[in-house]
Amino acid sequence: MKPGQELAEITAGIDLLYRLEQEGEGFLDAEGLIPVAVAPVEARIFGRYSQAREALTKLAERLERDAESELRRDYLFEMIDSLEALMDTFEGKPIGFAERLRRQIRVDTTVIGDDVLGTYRATIRAGLDEMGYRDGDLAADLARWEADTIVPRDAVIPTLEDLLWQSRQRVAAVMYDFSSEWMEPVGVTQKPFAAYCDYPRRKVLLNLDFPYTVYALKHLATHEAFPGHLVHLGSASVTSRTAPCRSTARRWLPVRRPARCLRVSPTTAWPFSTGSIHPAIRSPSHCSACAAHCAATRPG
Repeated sequence: MKPGQELAEITAGIDLLYRLEQEGEGFLDAEGLIPVAVAPVEARIFGRYSQAREALTKLAERLERDAESELRRDYLFEMIDSLEALMDTFEGKPIGFAERLRRQIRVDTTVIGDDVLGTYRATIRAGLDEMGYRDGDLAADLARWEADTIVPRDAVIPTLEDLLWQSRQRVAAVMYDFSSEWMEPVGVTQKPFAAYCDYPRRKVLLNLDFPYTVYALKHLATHEAFPGHLVHLGSASVTSRTAPCRSTARRWLPVRRPARCLRVSPTTAWPFSTGSIHPAIRSPSHCSACAAHCAATRPG
């Protein structure tokens, strides 16, 4: 068995064990380690986390021999370490926030230098100046810009709906034709998130306890739906036809439409070359569902 397929099965097994032992009633407790399964992976059966750790150790021991490339080997090692850290959390073992960031999403936990912060401030300053917000210091001008661009609470959902419609049209024009798909924006309160992509029900849940500028809503429309999670997960679910990708490269790529019922066993394929994947996506910084899909369907 290829290392990626084995890792996917182990990951699904850890997800199953977590769900069987989960007693919490919180919103995020029910989604498990893999909120949306987009690849047909048979879960390993584990009775306790120590068995999953043993399986990961055996897999790690053969990566030097079996991984198809150094990049692939490093990716799988990072995924294994990420799952080990996650199981520490599940078992109630002490693990600090900095270590969690470093091991689970590969974030450098060192203090950001003033040179980097200075670059950020200069970029913000230039943008504010261009829009005419140049009367005070940076913090004051930024606060004034935010106050002027905040969307009234009762207009947040209609505004997001309009932006979702616009982003869907643009994706259909330049990428893939997902014009038959939709993500319904729904306002919620008292939730542990700002926005949440409920892909199986095709809803974007937006926490109205927070204020949103129109620019933040644009970001959410593109991140959660078009060309974000809806297109990403939909393109991996079911291959129903082949059509041209309307990109500048004009290449022919498979176009996939989402399965209406997630019980359908989807066929999957990884349509992109390794060289086209952004470095940030090569680490476990993406969600577990994506990671399991990557491990199961990418070459190697």
